[in-house]
Amino acid sequence: MNDEDNRNDDTLPTHIVKEESQTQQHRFYVRSLGWTKIVEEELTTEHSSRAVNKCIHELTRGINDAIGRWGEGKDLYMDINNTDLLLIDPMQMTILHKQAIPSIRVWGVGRENSRDFAYVAKDKATRIYMCHVFRCDNTPARTIANILRDICKNLMIERGLLSTTTEISNNNTQKRWGNI
Repeated sequence: MNDEDNRNDDTLPTHIVKEESQTQQHRFYVRSLGWTKIVEEELTTEHSSRAVNKCIHELTRGINDAIGRWGEGKDLYMDINNTDLLLIDPMQMTILHKQAIPSIRVWGVGRENSRDFAYVAKDKATRIYMCHVFRCDNTPARTIANILRDICKNLMIERGLLSTTTEISNNNTQKRWGNI
């Protein structure tokens, strides 16, 4: 990596889209605010928005001392393609975490700060749902949420679970897809 590739240069775009043979790649520069456990009962349609926003609020304010601090304050690239969400160390360009998009249970945008983004997925090792929270740099979190929505919609169409004429609301702060 040369000096021009160093992320400290504010001229680098935070959202890069490449299209190669039907594969889209989206890159965002984010700061991890950490993660916290979330019980499955809070992930119902009625409660998930409130639960995710509670996690965002706690992690952005440092309220809960028992919160897991994996990656807290770490600058990362969040790459999203048609199948996975990847967290990448921008200096070493190594993948730190890979999350299959169909395994993401719910995601949301912060109510107090439009640059806060969170997603919930079950940890493979512990089988516990974890809410991962990030602060986006130079990109509204809504952009990430909309990309995930569109990818999930396309996955559902491919799997025959959704017709191409079905509308999915753009106005919701959060989307639930369950196991698609």
